[in-house]
Order: sequence, then structure tokens, then C-alpha cells
Amino acid sequence: MEKTTLKKAPTKKVKPIPLDKNITILNLGHKKYVFKSPFPVNVVIEENIYIASSYDLNTFGYGETEDDVIRDLCESIFEYYEHLKSNRSRLGTLLQRDWNFLSRIVLEMGEVSCN
Repeated sequence: MEKTTLKKAPTKKVKPIPLDKNITILNLGHKKYVFKSPFPVNVVIEENIYIASSYDLNTFGYGETEDDVIRDLCESIFEYYEHLKSNRSRLGTLLQRDWNFLSRIVLEMGEVSCN
């Protein structure tokens, strides 16, 4: 009897579909600050790392999960807000622009909003 060898069907390498979505967040994850209105964020996954970015602030967060990346981005925004706030009198043009934007969208708890 002759030995029969089976040929394998050619396989296609399937690339995972990259995550690329726009979401909005309301909560900075900090008891002292909240967003006054929904804040747009883009989330992508590259090489198993989630990256969240804010085009308005050129700020990024990284993480292993979508929740991690949002927390990291919010922490970056919080730290940036605190830094700009404490240095308001010394800000250059671009940093002043970022401060103006952040001061319009972030509400410190205890502040009264008339909106």
C-alpha cells in the first residue's frame, strides 16, 4: 500500500482588528475634579497596549486594558491641570492655551456652576 500524505490547506494570517474608537468621559476619577461636559477621547490598541489620547490637549495614557488606559489618561490630565494651575502666571502661549481650555472644561468640586 502506498502511503498517502495529506496536504494542509493554505492558511491566511488573520490580523486582529485594531481597536480605534472615540468615547467620551465625564469623570476624571478624582474626588476634587469633574468634567463640566463630556470630554472626547480616542482609544486605540497597538501591539496589545491600549493608548488613549486627547487631541485637544495632546495628552496620552497607556494601559493593558481599556479601563487602565482611561485611568492613566485621567491621571495625566489631572496632573497637567494641577501643574498649569500652580504656574498660571508663568505660562507661555501654548501652555496658556491649554490652561484656558482646561479651566473651561474642568470643574473643581466646591465651585458653583451656573450652567
